[in-house]
Amino acid sequence: MRFAVACALVFAAAPRSTAAGPAPTVGEHRIILSRCATITAVDGDTIHFSRSDGATGRASRNLVGAACQPAVAAPTPARHPAPKVGESRLIDGLCVTITKVTEGGYHFVMQGGSGQASGGFGAPCKGTPIDAAATPPRDLRSAPAKQPQPMSCRERCEPKACRATLVKERHACLARARSLRRDKRAVASNACSHGFNQKLKAQCAAAQATCVSTCLERTPQKRTGHPKALVEAHNRLRADVGVAPLEWSNAIAAYAQSWAEYLARSSSCKRLRHRSGPTQQGKRYGENLAAFWSPPGQHQRLAKGVTMWGDEKKYYRPGTPYTAAAAKAGHYTQIVWRETHLVGCGWTSCGPLVVLVCNYDPPGNLLGAKVY
Repeated sequence: MRFAVACALVFAAAPRSTAAGPAPTVGEHRIILSRCATITAVDGDTIHFSRSDGATGRASRNLVGAACQPAVAAPTPARHPAPKVGESRLIDGLCVTITKVTEGGYHFVMQGGSGQASGGFGAPCKGTPIDAAATPPRDLRSAPAKQPQPMSCRERCEPKACRATLVKERHACLARARSLRRDKRAVASNACSHGFNQKLKAQCAAAQATCVSTCLERTPQKRTGHPKALVEAHNRLRADVGVAPLEWSNAIAAYAQSWAEYLARSSSCKRLRHRSGPTQQGKRYGENLAAFWSPPGQHQRLAKGVTMWGDEKKYYRPGTPYTAAAAKAGHYTQIVWRETHLVGCGWTSCGPLVVLVCNYDPPGNLLGAKVY
C-alpha cells in the first residue's frame, strides 16, 4: 500500500512547523507525520519512506522530524512442514505420533490415549514413535475391563443341594410350629431355628470339607508348610459341629511363619506368647500357638498341634456365646468359629520342639458373639 501524501502536500500554502533536525539520510529512522518511519530515498526536497506495518509513502523534507527508534515487530512464528503419517511431532508440548492426515486436520496417538486436531502442529520431536496398529484409539474415560477371578475351592464346593434341603425342612418345621397352641408355639419355633437337624448340618459340612481338601490337592499353588494335613485337621473339627470348612491362604501362612521364626530366635519356645498389639477384638487375625515334641525328620505330623487344640472341646458348652469364662477352650472356639473362612499356618524347629502358629481370617473369639 502506498500513501498519497505527496498530493495533499502540493496544496499546502506554506510549510508546516516541525522540530528542526539534521538532514535526513537513507536508512535513517525519523518521525514523519507523527510516526516513526525509515528513510528509503532522498529526492531533492522529497523524502521516500516506509513504516514497520508495511506502508510506504513520500513527503516533503520539512515534514521530517527528529530521529526515532522503530517498534520491534513481533517475531513471525516458525512454520513447520505439514506432518506425515508415522512422524513424531510436538503437540502442546507432548510428543505424539501422527496416524492419519485429513483435509481438516490429523489424528495422533500418544502414551495412554489418542486424539485429533485441526492445526497447530509443532516441530518434529525425538520421542519413540508409537505403532498406531498396536495402539488403537481408545476413550481415556473408559476403565479397563476387569478380568473374572477364578472361583475359590470354598465357592466351588458350596453344598447348594444339601443347604436347600436343610432350608426346606426348616421351613416345614416352622410351619408345623405355627399350627400349635400359642403356649407351645414359641418353644417349637425356637427349636426349628436353633439346634435343628444337627445331623444333616454335619453331613453338609463333612461333604464340603472333603470337597475342599480334594480341590486344594488338585489346585497348583505355592505350598507353605503342610496345608493339606492342617486344613483337613481343622475342617474335621468344624464338620463335627456343622460349620463350613476353612480354606488355606498363602498370605496368612507367610504371616504366621514370620512369628514362628521370631519365637524360635528369641528362645521363647517353651513359653509361647502371642503377637503384641490390641486386644482380640481389634486384631488383624485370630491366632493359635502350640509347641510339641516331634521325632527328627517327622515335622509333617503338624496336625498333632491342631489335635491338641481340638481336645479343648470338652471345656466348651455348645450354643453359648464366647465369654471370658470360655477362654479355657479358646483354641478350639477359634477353630470352629463360624465367621472364620481362611487359615494359614507356619512352623519351625526350636531345639527338640516344633513351634506351630496358625492365623485365622476373620478373627474369632469376640466377646459376646456366637461361636457357631
